[in-house]
This record gives sequence, C-alpha cells and structure tokens, in this order.
Amino acid sequence: MENIADKYLMKKFQDTNKGTNDHEKIEDNQIVELQIDRLVPFKKQQPFSMYDDNKKQEVKESIEKFGVLTPIIVRPIDNEKYEIIAGHNRVECSKELGKESIPAKIMNIDDDDATLIMIDTNLCSRDKISPIEKGRAYKLKLEILKKKTQELLDSSNVDGDSLIRESQKSVDKLTEETKESKSQIYRFISLTNLNADFQRLVEKEEMAISVGSEVSTLNEQEQEILYSVLDDKHKNLKLSEIQKIKNLEEITYNSVSDILENKKVKKASFTGKLNKKVAKKYKDKFNNDNDFTNLIDQLLEKYFEQEENTL
Repeated sequence: MENIADKYLMKKFQDTNKGTNDHEKIEDNQIVELQIDRLVPFKKQQPFSMYDDNKKQEVKESIEKFGVLTPIIVRPIDNEKYEIIAGHNRVECSKELGKESIPAKIMNIDDDDATLIMIDTNLCSRDKISPIEKGRAYKLKLEILKKKTQELLDSSNVDGDSLIRESQKSVDKLTEETKESKSQIYRFISLTNLNADFQRLVEKEEMAISVGSEVSTLNEQEQEILYSVLDDKHKNLKLSEIQKIKNLEEITYNSVSDILENKKVKKASFTGKLNKKVAKKYKDKFNNDNDFTNLIDQLLEKYFEQEENTL
C-alpha cells in the first residue's frame, strides 16, 4: 500500500527534477520524475513473474486515481539510461496508460545490492508469491549473502571453522527476514530443481510442495519418466508414492506405473551388483573395482563380527 510520506516526497522533487537528463545532476537516494523511455528492465533474470491481467488492472486503476504514489527504484547506467530495480509492474502499467514519466528513487549500487533490493521489495510488497518464485528468490538471496560473507572473510584471513559459522549466519538471516523455518526455505529452494512440467503443477497447486520437493531429488531423465506416467494416467502424485518410487533400483515407465496402480513391486534379489546410484556417487573415490570390493569386504566382515558378538 502506498503511503502519504512517499507521495509527499515525490511531490516535493517532481517540479525541480522533471526532465532531468544528466546523471551528474542527480544525487544518490534522490526522488525525481524520470521519463519512462529512459528506463530499462533489470538485466539479471527476475525470480518473479509480471502481474497477471487482473492484478495489472488493479494497479492501473490506482494509478489513474492517485498516480504512482510509491516511487520505483532505479540505478544509473550508460547513455543516460536507468535500470529498474523495483517497480517493473508500475512502469508497465504506466506505459499502458500513456504516461510519459514516473517518480523514481535513484540509487548508486552494485549488482548484488541491486538484486537484494529487487528481491526484498517483491517479497514485502506482493500479495501472493508462488512457491517457485519463493524458491528462486530464496536461492538467489542466499547465494548473494554467502558471497558477501565469503568476501568479508577473505579480507579478514579467518579460519575454515569461522567460515562455516559465518556462512550459517546467512541462512539464519534469511529465516529471520522471511519468518520461514530453515527446512521450509530449503524445501522452497529444492523446487527450483524441478523441470518445467512439475514446476507448472506446483504453481497451479496441483502438486503439494512436500511432494514437489521429493520429486526434485530425481534427475532430469527420471523426472521426465515420472511426468509421462502421471500425464498418461491423469493421476496426482502422493507423498507415499514418490517415496516408494525413489527407492526403486531403476526408475522406468513400467516400474513407476506399477507403484501408481498399487501393484506389488518385485523386490530386488541379491546379485552382488552395486546399485547404479551408489556406484556413481563413489566412482571418483577409487582407482579400480578391486579397491572398492576389498573395502566393502573389510567393512562387511567387521559388521558381521559385531553382529555375532551381540548374540
């Protein structure tokens, strides 16, 4: 909701700064009236979608009645242009209404700070944010916070333990700001690993966040197989089903279909062959199969010795 203070500040600077076309004449954090044709979208990919038609209509009606009460946030770039940090929807709606200028707050900031402001303003101002948008925003913000922490620690010559502690503070800061638990934040972030089809299901609330988070642990090919089965059978996926699917030795169309149709899945018999996922996980740790086999043999021998001693 736009407030009276912002309206007052905008009015205060509107007449003196309208038509300004020189970066040097504008002080940092100053609110001015900028020509819309001098504005360019934020160069980095946005975690948030533009408003839908209904929401845009609400914004346009507000602008027609009251004007743009809350200035957009921009930063100066080359060729006397300004990059929009926050306010893309207000700019778009103003354009559609035939407006030639818009109130803007000028900030001279770097890419990381601009991105943080873009994320925070959207998280605070939007009525509804989808789980996928949250995931993208949290992931991007956490990456920047950790990067800033790393840069600070690099300049301070601290040890590795301090780096871990400070990195954890980035997560703590995000949980405090968003009022989300750490597990919930990571669950939202995990949704960014879903393919486009599953992201669409989560966006449309046809798949629970908890289920989507479990699906996100599957690789790209496995997700494609799973979606193909769900699409063919017009079926929603349950949490218990995806947990069973993840335990399959190999995810195929038929094996997934059997679980979704509640058929008994044949248990894998012991063959001595290593599960493909496990082999892939440790393939860089051993020079050859013999080294791996010898280690397994030693570990199993110790395990069964302990079992016998407890009898």
